[in-house]
Amino acid sequence: MYREVIKQTEQYVKEYLSGVESGHNWWHIYRVRNIAMHIFSIEERGDPFIIEMSSLLHDIGDHKIESKNATDHLRVFLDGLRLEEEQHEMITYIIDHISFRASFGPEYARMSELDIVQDA
Repeated sequence: MYREVIKQTEQYVKEYLSGVESGHNWWHIYRVRNIAMHIFSIEERGDPFIIEMSSLLHDIGDHKIESKNATDHLRVFLDGLRLEEEQHEMITYIIDHISFRASFGPEYARMSELDIVQDA
């Protein structure tokens, strides 16, 4: 099941980011995902599915790409995947806290998956 969800997510991200400048296009996502999965293979901590999904989706709704209804795109896509509630929440949490900017706000819970995707 997870491989099919990953394939669906790859296709969605490719379509969503088509025409976006090179700093946030599909190849950026591809590299982030590969680096995150490499880090996971060394550290062997966290959930690889959550790491891969968060890496693939980390720029969906990013304010640098679109300013209105940004978070709606991610929520609608994840809702359509019918993930377990905990998976949905973890992916959303990671994406909400991945940016350097988020570190200037109130403290937030750290998790292995967030650390790996953030480092990637």
